[in-house]
Amino acid sequence: MTREQALRHITRVCGPGWRRLVEHVYDRLPVGCTVEQVYQKWGVLRFDLSSANSSAEQLIAEVEELSTDVCQICGRQGAGEVIVNDWIETLCPQPTCFVQASKLNF
Repeated sequence: MTREQALRHITRVCGPGWRRLVEHVYDRLPVGCTVEQVYQKWGVLRFDLSSANSSAEQLIAEVEELSTDVCQICGRQGAGEVIVNDWIETLCPQPTCFVQASKLNF
């Protein structure tokens, strides 16, 4: 999956708030590792890699942990888990983020 494909996909299904986390992964991914899939599961940004080594696994673990505190809509820190349309989303307290999350394309 290319950087552009990952950014387009995560923006469509989760919102633009995690784009910088996706960029962070692509900027620091070790040579020889590629992103096979990027997605949200249980309110956490997830990555599936091919040929992952220990440094790639550590990078992904750090970004997954960071995503639990970053609003997937606006990118603000201080977010938490919220149920939206029976899905666990990671959102800040701003009402507009909740409204935007309820309109995402799954």
